[in-house]
Amino acid sequence: MKKEGEEYLKVQDAFALTLANLDRDCNNFLNSSDMDVTQYVSDLFANDLVVVGQAPSAIAAFTNSGGTDIAAGYAAMVCSTNSAFFIGGLRFKVNAGKINGGTYKATVFIILYELGHAVSANGFQNDFGNNDAGKANDKMIEKECKKTLDRIKCRQNR
Repeated sequence: MKKEGEEYLKVQDAFALTLANLDRDCNNFLNSSDMDVTQYVSDLFANDLVVVGQAPSAIAAFTNSGGTDIAAGYAAMVCSTNSAFFIGGLRFKVNAGKINGGTYKATVFIILYELGHAVSANGFQNDFGNNDAGKANDKMIEKECKKTLDRIKCRQNR
C-alpha cells in the first residue's frame, strides 16, 4: 500500500477532477446525510488516509480497510492498481459495463461511488457481498450525478 508516487498522484488528480466537476444535484446527493463531501475529501488527504494498492478480486476501490491486511486507521479509502481505476481497455469496466476502465470518466464514477459509501449518502446501500445493492448503487450514481459524469465524458483517456 502506497501513499506516494505516480499512481498516488493520479488518485489525487482524479479526486480534484471529480470535485471540480461536481454539479449541484450530485453535490446535494453526496451531502444528503449532512456531511460536507468537499471537507471530507480535504480531510482524507490532509490526514493521509487515501492509499493505492491491490484489492482482492480487482475491486476498483473501497472504503475503509475491512477484509484486507491494511492496519486499522491506516486508510479510509483504497484505490486499486489491479482494477478499472488504472487499467483501461475492455478488461475492466464500471457502472454495469457502461464505462471503460482506465478513463477519466471511470475514475470519477469510482470516486463518486466510494464517496457515496463514505458519507452515507441517503439511499446508498452497503454492497459488500451484495451484487443487487451494488447495481442499485450504480444506478443511483448514474442518476444523481449524471451532469457531473456528462462533464467528464468529453475528456481524453489517461
